[in-house]
Amino acid sequence: MSHWTDTFTHPSRRQLERRSTRALLFPTLRARYLHDSVSPDKWCVTRSDLKFLRWDVQQFISAEQIDSDGSEPDASSEYGPSIYAVTEQYIKPVTALAGKMSWALMMNPEGLEADLFISHAWQEGVFEFISKVLDSWPARAHNAWCCMLANPQHLDIASLLHSPSHSPFALALRASKYVLVVPNRHASIYTRLWCGYEAYLAAESGKIILTAKPSIWSTVWRALCQLVLAGLLGLALGALLRYLLWGSNMNLFIFATLCLSALGSANTAGRWRVAADHIGFALATALNLVWRSEEHSKRLRPTSKVWSEVMTFFPLLVMIFFLLAELDRIMWEARTVECQQLRHGFEGICRASCKEPEDEQRIRAEIGDKVAEVDQAIEVLISAGMSTPALRHVERLGINIDHAGCMELAMPVMFLGPQLLLAIWQDLFNGARRGRWFLVVCQTVSIIARLALLALLCRSGADERCFMLRVMTKLVVLVLVPAFASVCLGAEGDRMMQRTTFLAFDAVFLLTLGFGLLGIRGTAKMPCLMQLLLARGRPLCHWSNEDGHHSLDSSE
Repeated sequence: MSHWTDTFTHPSRRQLERRSTRALLFPTLRARYLHDSVSPDKWCVTRSDLKFLRWDVQQFISAEQIDSDGSEPDASSEYGPSIYAVTEQYIKPVTALAGKMSWALMMNPEGLEADLFISHAWQEGVFEFISKVLDSWPARAHNAWCCMLANPQHLDIASLLHSPSHSPFALALRASKYVLVVPNRHASIYTRLWCGYEAYLAAESGKIILTAKPSIWSTVWRALCQLVLAGLLGLALGALLRYLLWGSNMNLFIFATLCLSALGSANTAGRWRVAADHIGFALATALNLVWRSEEHSKRLRPTSKVWSEVMTFFPLLVMIFFLLAELDRIMWEARTVECQQLRHGFEGICRASCKEPEDEQRIRAEIGDKVAEVDQAIEVLISAGMSTPALRHVERLGINIDHAGCMELAMPVMFLGPQLLLAIWQDLFNGARRGRWFLVVCQTVSIIARLALLALLCRSGADERCFMLRVMTKLVVLVLVPAFASVCLGAEGDRMMQRTTFLAFDAVFLLTLGFGLLGIRGTAKMPCLMQLLLARGRPLCHWSNEDGHHSLDSSE
């Protein structure tokens, strides 16, 4: 183990050296004492511990002290060696040197309160695992319990698992607020019975089950570069349109094309969605150039001053919308990949297996006749992207919850961010100064409702937050479509149309606030309305097994 004592430049490494020096005096006694004196639900690690784990495993790979176990063609790849290989060739040797305790207690001998329980199948690469966990770590969680790091690999683990309901797994899961499920590209983690048992405990304890996803920032940067190119084409198009089309004809042309692009971006993913986002961004750039030209400004009618103030910033807002729409698409596709990985090979918990036959018998005895409840919790996780008590309740009512755990950011961020700042500016500086009291009242109601929505979003759980964002998206689109139509028909100077549009947006934000206060459970008391608010895309899962058990069948 020369690698372990070569250099101690890393702060955590210096701490480990001090601990290992003390631990070598009575290694086995120290390990047993630690695991007897510290409650199993406190065998946790922090985010910085996981970052150190990634760094240290990389050092071991560089020193050729970790070999591929056959599950990964290249142990130094972006995925890394499997958890099985890391446990045997890194965790066991390192903890043996430090005193034969678990890796978690080696790092934190006094233990840490569990906030996050990590459920995984050991088949994934260690770098893949750490990346997904760090990028999906809930904001309100501080410490995580993970079996490979928490359990003492040198002690008798079988004795700890003799009673599943009193095992370290069960104690840590009950103590945690969140359960983070880490999919892998080999097979669904729910083909393993222990992972199914963790889903059962999470559902019984009313826990929030989340799906881990990899980082999307490299994909975001590529998409941003492509949008910049689309924007440059849009500038060229705008310069051309300034000399070819004028007035309402040009408005009709660009607004109609923007509407088609927005409708195309309503698709969840795929090449059509990419094309729609790029075309929409290019046309918004063109519109932004044309509307700021001196020639076009002179052609605005005097009766449309209020409307023209709003529309002056419209092209910029549309550009922001298509930027965010592309981000929505990337997040949607990432979640779809994780959903497919969770679904791959899973045929219901009744067909899950366990490495040790004795463990399988004990787990099935504890689950008993609640197999359907376990399958339902897993179904909700795969369909919605997360599984919470509220979503499980809604699914039991027969409401389609596909993608209910996916955030839709484009419309909400635009109207709770840039457009909200614009509304405040118009209300405080333009409306009152020019005596437009109707505009002032409408904007004030809108501003207050949106500020209350922002406060509610910050205080709500992940499932409620996704629900409110989806409701707001649907209601805003419902108002924007007739607003687009009115502009295309040349009704932007109609005072009644202006007032109707402002009142409609007030209603959108007040209704969204009302649904947010009702929450998922409250809105679910109106099943038809709830289905309209949640519906998006085609079902991901169909559960129809001849034996009466749930099974997954992809429709995509």
